[in-house]
Amino acid sequence: MKSLTRIAGMLFVVLALLHANLFAQQQRGGPPRGDKSKPQERRPPTRDIEDLKRELGEEWEKTILEKVKAEEPEEIEPLRQEKLKNPARYEEQLAKLWNDLGRLERLKQENPARYNNLKKQLQLERDCRKLAQQHRKSNDATQRAQMRADLKSCLTELFTLREAERAEKVAELEQELAELREMLAFRAKNKDTIIEKRLKEMIGEGEKLEW
Repeated sequence: MKSLTRIAGMLFVVLALLHANLFAQQQRGGPPRGDKSKPQERRPPTRDIEDLKRELGEEWEKTILEKVKAEEPEEIEPLRQEKLKNPARYEEQLAKLWNDLGRLERLKQENPARYNNLKKQLQLERDCRKLAQQHRKSNDATQRAQMRADLKSCLTELFTLREAERAEKVAELEQELAELREMLAFRAKNKDTIIEKRLKEMIGEGEKLEW
């Protein structure tokens, strides 16, 4: 819980500083930043089922199912069963799959390593659900014991992959925060110069001073 609170706090600080830094970036270049040759993952907001209904129109369900069938055909039958048992939960799963598949498409181009990690996570989630269902249906004690062991192994591998992804995100936040702190230090050191430059721009003297 403490680690999640720390990450949330760091994210809040990063977003606040990014917002405050937009004006500074428009006025002048900052100090040299890190290597930006690596593509940065875009992170659009997660859309819930109501968002998708508005975005995709009347055939929202058909559109999502066609995408799922093309990309993750193993999910079609579990979805069909869930729709019969719990329509609300079924719609939540549709939204999750749509968001996951959209993220996979972006990651494949922007961050192949994270793409492979997430792809493996999705497969392990399916494997874990399948093992859990088999365990619930089985009456054979020996089989149940083996399936329980297999399920624990599957969950352990899934947990390891998820923690690796979280660790990478934390490292990215820490790097971003370090760069923003560097920017703040640079601006504090050059406060008078920055203010004078902006003042001249606002009163129309900036152009006259250009070579």
